[in-house]
Amino acid sequence: MGCITPFHFLGGTQISWFQDESVLTGEGDHLVAKLIARFLQRIFESRSRLLAKLSEDQATRDEELAMKDEGLATKDEELVAQDEELAMKDKVLAAQNEELSMKDDELATKDEALAAQDEELAVTRT
Repeated sequence: MGCITPFHFLGGTQISWFQDESVLTGEGDHLVAKLIARFLQRIFESRSRLLAKLSEDQATRDEELAMKDEGLATKDEELVAQDEELAMKDKVLAAQNEELSMKDDELATKDEALAAQDEELAVTRT
C-alpha cells in the first residue's frame, strides 16, 4: 500500500513521508498518541523539576534575606541605643556649658568691679 504525496500531483514519483505507512492509515494512531503523551510527560516532569529547583533557590534566598534583615534590625537597635546615649551626653554637655557660661559672666562682672577699683585707686594715688 502506497501513500499519496504532493509529488503525485506534479507527475513525480511516489515518496513516502513516513517509514511506517501504517501511521497514515490510522493503524499507528495509538503509537503516535503514546509518543506525544510520553513527550508531554517529559516536558511536564522537566518543568516540575525546574519549578521545584526554583522554589528551593527562592526559599534559600528568602532565608538569607531574613538573616540579613535580622542583622540589620540588630544594628538599627544598637544605633538607636548609641543615639540615645549621645543625646544624654549632649544634654549633660549643654548643662555644663551653661554653668561655665554663668561662671564666665560672674568672672566678667568681678573683672569689671576690679577694673573699676583699680581706676579709683589710680585716681586716688594721683
